Amino acid sequence: MRSSADLTAHLLGGSPPPGIPPELTIRRRWWDRVGLRLLVLVVAAATVPTLILGLLVIRSGRGSLEREVLTRNREVARWGVEKVESFVGNALENMRLLINLTDLDRPDRRNPRPDLSLFLSFMEDVKEISLLDAQGREHLRLSEETIYTSRDLGDQAGSPAFEAARGGQVYIGPVTTSPHAEPFVTLALPIENLAEGRLAAVLVAQLNLKRLWEEVLSFQVGKSGYLYLVNPEGVLIAHPDFSLVLAGKEMRGSPAVRRFLRGGEDLPPAGAEGYPNYQGQEVQGVFARSAKLGWGVIVEQPLAEALANVRQTKVETLVMLLNTLLVAVLVGALAARYVTRPVRALAAGAAAVGAGDLSHTIPVRGRDELAEVAGTFNWMTANLHQNFQGLRTLLESTTRLAGAARREEVLRLVVEETPRVVGEVRCAVLLLEATWDGRGPAHARIWKAGGAETEATLTLWPDQDHPVVRALSYRDVETTRAGMLGLTLETDDPEAPALVVPLLAGREAQGALLVVRSAGGQGFGEAEVMLCRALANHLSIALQLREAHEHLVRSEKLRAVGEIAAGVAHNFNNILGAILARAQLLQNLSDPAEVHRGLAIIERAALDGGGIVRRLQNSAQLQLATPLGLVALNKVVEDALELTRPRWKDAAELRGAPITIEVALRRLPAVLGEPMELREVMTNIILNAVDAMPDGGRLRIEGAVRDRWVTLAFRDTGSGMSEDVRRRIFDPFFTTKGARGTGLGMSLSYAIVKRHGGEILVESAVGQGTSVHLHLPVGPAPAPPLPVAERAQAPSIPRRILVVDDDAYVRGLLSDVLTSLGHRVEAVDSGPQALGCFAAEAFDMVITDLGMELSGRDVARAIKARSPHTPVILVTGWAADLDEAELREAGVDLLLAKPFQVSEVREVVDRVNECRTGRRN
Repeated sequence: MRSSADLTAHLLGGSPPPGIPPELTIRRRWWDRVGLRLLVLVVAAATVPTLILGLLVIRSGRGSLEREVLTRNREVARWGVEKVESFVGNALENMRLLINLTDLDRPDRRNPRPDLSLFLSFMEDVKEISLLDAQGREHLRLSEETIYTSRDLGDQAGSPAFEAARGGQVYIGPVTTSPHAEPFVTLALPIENLAEGRLAAVLVAQLNLKRLWEEVLSFQVGKSGYLYLVNPEGVLIAHPDFSLVLAGKEMRGSPAVRRFLRGGEDLPPAGAEGYPNYQGQEVQGVFARSAKLGWGVIVEQPLAEALANVRQTKVETLVMLLNTLLVAVLVGALAARYVTRPVRALAAGAAAVGAGDLSHTIPVRGRDELAEVAGTFNWMTANLHQNFQGLRTLLESTTRLAGAARREEVLRLVVEETPRVVGEVRCAVLLLEATWDGRGPAHARIWKAGGAETEATLTLWPDQDHPVVRALSYRDVETTRAGMLGLTLETDDPEAPALVVPLLAGREAQGALLVVRSAGGQGFGEAEVMLCRALANHLSIALQLREAHEHLVRSEKLRAVGEIAAGVAHNFNNILGAILARAQLLQNLSDPAEVHRGLAIIERAALDGGGIVRRLQNSAQLQLATPLGLVALNKVVEDALELTRPRWKDAAELRGAPITIEVALRRLPAVLGEPMELREVMTNIILNAVDAMPDGGRLRIEGAVRDRWVTLAFRDTGSGMSEDVRRRIFDPFFTTKGARGTGLGMSLSYAIVKRHGGEILVESAVGQGTSVHLHLPVGPAPAPPLPVAERAQAPSIPRRILVVDDDAYVRGLLSDVLTSLGHRVEAVDSGPQALGCFAAEAFDMVITDLGMELSGRDVARAIKARSPHTPVILVTGWAADLDEAELREAGVDLLLAKPFQVSEVREVVDRVNECRTGRRN
């Protein structure tokens, strides 16, 4: 063993002693030193946040400042729009005032010149005004600068101003420039003769925009910003550089103008860069739109001016970053020097422990965290030696447990080895009789020292405040006292420390390991808890092996459930085929007796189909879905032959391969079973025999009674099967029919016969046909029927009934049945329509389907809210899955399960009538 002093000297810079691993003797490069890395870390921790904060401040400051400038400029643009609209609107209002105060609608009766002259002198911005008659001819034109005579008057019938006014609209024309380079806009207002209801004249004015432009364009935007106006086509109509207006410059190259023309946002999108203006400056622009004139007011401001404060922020951030970097370097150097010296000593101690010196200690200096680390290291080395001995003992104990094959031996070894591993303790194993899910009471059995198993001494309840309950509920070790366990484990001190360690199978609790310290002992430390956990885990693995077989059995049962469900669906297809074929045959029959017999077969098949659906819904249970009763096998065989007649008679004769059925049954005793399921078994056997005789043949059905067993034999002259096929005939999904078969018929038949307590055997050989033997136990003798007082069925009281169902077939069927029983029926196909009918008319009862867009529950609630005493009957195919309390709360009085019969509909309606009569009495 190496000297710890030699190791310390090596790690602090001395020469390495012999035998040290190579990774401890490599030479470090300067960038591999912890001190340098710590220095870099301190510098980075101090400067990176400052840098990020500065960048965020710059970015957020730029964004907020930019948004503030844009918002302010948008308000300037809106101010410009208001000024323009106010200026033009004021001129239009004065023109309307002139029309209302004068007789301009009758220019031929009164000379309008004085009125127009007065208006022209009053409106200094209107430089010219003219009056057009109803045909567009100028009646009068006045100007401040030009004197017009009658020879100067013209026909304005085709001008845009007259066309707009003739249509009853106010006309605001495009901006034009006069010979004196002054902007003008043409305004036109229609003058109507109210008495005659026609256009009498049109007043046209030329409005000078020079004063408006001077006021709007002179507005100062920042230090060097400006605004200008464009028409709906993006052409300048006002700009500080009037030469651009005179040139008719289009401003479509400006992003702000493009947004205006597209009808986009008046502000640029966030993060948008600036763009060059007409002078090449980087600017950002906003606009405001005049809804009345269609003009746009554009405000642009140089980007450098708008973001001048951002540059100052950048300079301040850089200065702060440099100062932070300088301070961080100094602090990092001191921290690296302070930390690396004790780290080197700690590394030397770790190397000594790794070399096997578990008694090595390092000096403890000071009272800071580094001194605490040194003290913890010394405590760790002391405990390592103790725990090493405990782990060695645990390894020996688990090796013995691994060699135990039987469950009882494993339990005995755990009880005996726990004191050796943990120390002076007493031990017991508590096993639950079933895996506990924490939702009900559970009983447990106790294994104590010597392997003696006691009777159940502990009953666990989910809400019980007991250490075992808490440990099993939270899947964790519970620390308690011996007296709290309800057993002393051969210690007289009820206050002795105790542990409850759960035995887990995955996440499920199957028991607990109980460990009690001897009287007067100290509590359990972390190492002892860890050792108890290890023992409990090993015990759990051993106990899970015993559960493996039962788990496989449960898996097989679940697989059988799936096979049964698929088989039920397979037989449901057989019944549908029988119904379809029988219905097609009835179309060609005229004999009432034959038609009646065929309808009876269809009814029986439909009832069997309903039973199949109910059994498919209950396929998760491995027992019969309906109560067993006495079944007459002769009747079952007869029904099965009738159901399959279209296959063995009609279809066989059609293809020229007749099949002969021979029935040799004497009067067989009744068996205890379910007729529908036994009929399915015989239907499957008959159809398999028909498929095995594609060229025709004979099927003989024989019956016999021996002791308390009834035997049915089905012998066909078909192709037979090989021994390998015969052995697999009851395997699920095994078929020799290719795509025509599912491989579920005989598998389901086997399951049904087994559930009836019987046997099914198959004898066959290739080319020699097949014999299927059913052995069923004879049922008990039927009890004499109890006397029943006969009474004539009273006719139903006619009622007004509302039927609600979105399925046309079910809705029509219910309506026909109820009508045949003497009731008056109103049928609708939706919940909202039903509520409308109920609000408009009184009904004695409501029958509604469950599954609709507005569900039957909602319809029931609405009906009960309006009329609490109106009965509501719910029709559903899932009656077994519904919560009765929830239905009662929704207002449902009775259930009618699909598929229903006429008698069931009569019974439900009569029950409602009886309830209503009882309430009335």
